[in-house]
Amino acid sequence: MDLAGLARRRWEFRSALGTIQDGRADYPNWFLNLLWTSRSKLCRYDVDKVYSVLGAASRLMPPGHESPFIVKPEESVTDVFFQAAKVIIEGTKNLRILSFVEDRSERKLHELPSWAPDFSVPDESGI
Repeated sequence: MDLAGLARRRWEFRSALGTIQDGRADYPNWFLNLLWTSRSKLCRYDVDKVYSVLGAASRLMPPGHESPFIVKPEESVTDVFFQAAKVIIEGTKNLRILSFVEDRSERKLHELPSWAPDFSVPDESGI
């Protein structure tokens, strides 16, 4: 990824955190922005792509605000990624998350619906 791409991701990450800290949080959108920003990062366990975003953001949420996604350790990676996508689509009332969906040939989790991003595949495009 080029320097401009890194700068853009850093700005988006800070913007998403800023809305959380200011109490103006639009949770489905910040959840999507943080997932997108952290997608190029590697995790030991694939579910941590979602859980780490929730964990980091939960420390910054204003009192009285709840996470848009409930952590259920018994769920499979496929279920976690599906639920994350569903929460984002229902909460944002748009299909912007579809821009996260990778080419089928790059997918690791073939049982995911075609509209749900496979967050286990790092995004190196810089988009």
